[in-house]
Amino acid sequence: MADIDQPRVPGVSYAVRPRPYVGESLAGFVLRVAQRNGYTTESQLLTSLQRRRQPAFEELCDRLSLSDTERSRLFGTLPRRWDADIMGVGLSARDFNHESVRWCPRCLDEKGFLDGRWDLKLVCACVYHSIWLRESCGRCGRRPTRATVITGHCECGSPLADGPGSPAPPQVVDLTHALGGSPEGMRLTAGAPPANASVANLLVRYLGQFSPQARPSRPGQISGLDRLAVASALVSGTAALLKDWPTGFHSLLSAMQSTVAQSPSLRRSFSPLYQVLYVDLSDPWFQFMRDAFEDYLREHWWGLVCKRNRLLPRQAVEAHPRLTTRQAADTSGLTPAVIRHLVQAELLPSAVALLPSGRRARTIGSEDLEHATIAAAGGLNLGQASERLGLPEGRLRELVAANVVVPLIAKSGRQRQAAWVFSKAEVERLTLTPNGTSSVTVITFRQILRYWHLRPPEPAALAKAVLAGDLPVKGDGCTRVGLGNVLLSPLAVRDWLDSRRSTTEATVSINTAAKTLGVKQQVAYALTRTGLLRATVAHDGNHRVVARTEIDRFRKAFVSLAELAKHSGHLPRAILKALDATPVCGPSIDGSRQYFYRRADIHFR
Repeated sequence: MADIDQPRVPGVSYAVRPRPYVGESLAGFVLRVAQRNGYTTESQLLTSLQRRRQPAFEELCDRLSLSDTERSRLFGTLPRRWDADIMGVGLSARDFNHESVRWCPRCLDEKGFLDGRWDLKLVCACVYHSIWLRESCGRCGRRPTRATVITGHCECGSPLADGPGSPAPPQVVDLTHALGGSPEGMRLTAGAPPANASVANLLVRYLGQFSPQARPSRPGQISGLDRLAVASALVSGTAALLKDWPTGFHSLLSAMQSTVAQSPSLRRSFSPLYQVLYVDLSDPWFQFMRDAFEDYLREHWWGLVCKRNRLLPRQAVEAHPRLTTRQAADTSGLTPAVIRHLVQAELLPSAVALLPSGRRARTIGSEDLEHATIAAAGGLNLGQASERLGLPEGRLRELVAANVVVPLIAKSGRQRQAAWVFSKAEVERLTLTPNGTSSVTVITFRQILRYWHLRPPEPAALAKAVLAGDLPVKGDGCTRVGLGNVLLSPLAVRDWLDSRRSTTEATVSINTAAKTLGVKQQVAYALTRTGLLRATVAHDGNHRVVARTEIDRFRKAFVSLAELAKHSGHLPRAILKALDATPVCGPSIDGSRQYFYRRADIHFR
């Protein structure tokens, strides 16, 4: 709109009375009035006003004969030393730049005036041309004043409206619409209500500081926000989090959770964002952010949510799926001991954190608890499983130790134990259907274990062979029987045993050799170091082994003081004094733990 030379009004001393443009900067308009009437600065214009009965800007409007409609076109704040009136819905003085100035080169070239939204600290892009604003001369790097920008040229002579400008991302431009106060409100993301300028500026000030790599120590308090680089980083960060909402926000929460020591405290794990969401951004408009946070807690937060989390609404506390061990027991009807054993058996997933006090905090998911409860329901205890399978309880324990039978819960020898629990599916797996009758003599699996004097690993190996079908099960072919009662051919079992024993490796580990000799592992290793028990390197080159024949040779050649004392019924010290032989190794000989003698040297005094 061109300047209009209005008819003179008594008391009006301005020769030129410019009219404001739509969206023009309030400070820029005051400067334009001053320059058109021969003043150099806004302060000189302020001095020319009488300001006796009304604020300076009101007097200026009267002298310019500005109507209410014309005044409504202006946006922003007045220059320093003028009245602090704000032309912007819901904005405050801290939201505006009062010294530095930004501009869009294309708007400056096309319109020739300063847009009021450029005065906002967080407006970094032009919503008309989708390019980044500028704050310095591209030639000399100087940051020009508002009066210099209006002229269109820097003090170095370079035009400030040259070049097409750098393109800004679409999500930044959309956010800038809201920051500048879009008349109809801007919907920034799915689930969020239309944003006005006030909530948009708050959102960027608080949320833009957060990133997977950084947590602000004082959210909302940002130094250097009048600098375009600082402001654009905040706007870009906020736009990135709002894009594909809430995926980016959940990624931020995951990063925050992973960068701190595991703690059951929500405040410590998500500080200071937790405080920002529920205190600093408590306006109802930000509810979509709190909803996304609570959704994340339900899916990914391992800890508890309870009444001490007073900032969370009651619905969020009640809907949280994590439970303590006691709560899990009360919910499922199982005892706490059963819950603990299900966790130890890795049948019930749980999350654990070590607290500063040294205690462990454990939580269990309600969905996981439901699955584990179904699996444990109807389970059989040790006695019931033993009766169903036709095996003594001791034999069943051996098969459990050999991992042939896998219980839901097994006693571990510690206090406060839960009862043994075997699932119905596991017991059913150990119940077999015979493959047909046979005229040959048969024997039950339980009788073989009782009378055949199998070597320690052989009962478990035999059970595996039966379950795998390597040994046919005899019977009528109709009735299913437990593992202990299955009928087997003695000849087939004997052939299987002979074949297994003939193919068993002729060497054993030093640990196994120690068990065979009845000594501690340290003693066996000491014997191999001295060469009394000869060991060789295994085929894989990773460990040493002892031949079974070497164990037999050692037994025939050497005897321990402990074995002599056991057979004689005397104390080892008395046997040591009574022997008229020198030990080949021992505490006083080479520092080893046990005395050994050559059997050929044994003579009592």
